Amino acid sequence: MAKVMRHPGERINQLTEDNYRLRRELMLMRQRLSSVNVRLDIAQRQLSVKGYDLTAIPPIPMTKTVLSWINEYQVPWEALYCTECKSWFSELDNSFPYHCECCVCKCDEREMKHG
Repeated sequence: MAKVMRHPGERINQLTEDNYRLRRELMLMRQRLSSVNVRLDIAQRQLSVKGYDLTAIPPIPMTKTVLSWINEYQVPWEALYCTECKSWFSELDNSFPYHCECCVCKCDEREMKHG
């Protein structure tokens, strides 16, 4: 089988178009990366201004209820997080924040259903 030869001008045009497309994609990716880096810097500055240590960020997203309890009782998020089932408390002890024995989490809810 004979290979069909294309005119060199066509090949040059195709290469020029591909080059332009790739340069444009590269420029867009650099802009996106720059934007993400700026947002990261802003977030890190906000955390440092507020005195948060990055390791102090909760491991799961906070619910509105948990956030309201943190503000109401002025407690750290660790006081409302169950390390056994890795979830937030769904109900608080009547004596919270002085006592936490009757706080309810997913562990307790499972026990109530099965027990």
